Amino acid sequence: ETGVPLRAVHWNARQKRQRSREGVLVPPGAPLLAAEHVGSEIGLKYRIDVPPPGRDPNLYLDFRAARRWLAANSEGRDVLNAFAFTCGAGVAALAGGARHVTNLDFSQSALDVGRENARLNGLPVGAFECKKRGLSQPPREPLGLPAGAFECVCGDALPAL
Repeated sequence: ETGVPLRAVHWNARQKRQRSREGVLVPPGAPLLAAEHVGSEIGLKYRIDVPPPGRDPNLYLDFRAARRWLAANSEGRDVLNAFAFTCGAGVAALAGGARHVTNLDFSQSALDVGRENARLNGLPVGAFECKKRGLSQPPREPLGLPAGAFECVCGDALPAL
């Protein structure tokens, strides 16, 4: 739901473990979204861009069902959004009534987009935490949180926690 008719699809055809590959615009030469375009999903706003070659988009479409589930099932819970990227899942959880959301990602620029997504939706800043951290670090250790600190843990690539 971008608010504009679909005129093109940007296909980032990277193979697993491949760092960079040209994206494909179908049809070729189609107009791209304006810079800092805002789209919506389940009534929530997200900043959307066409990514440069080798980069991922600001919102993973394959995680859409998880965002819907979090919006419907997070009320009153403390949520850990591991591998948060631009915090789409964290935004959905907080909008769904989560008590507090902690978003973890290794990319500060992605977390900055996540903060912007929370701001676009008027979510309480004090309940939306973003922490930059490496993916190889166990999630609880650098946060100083005891086991069981979260009632809900989500992530696109979760190792054994």
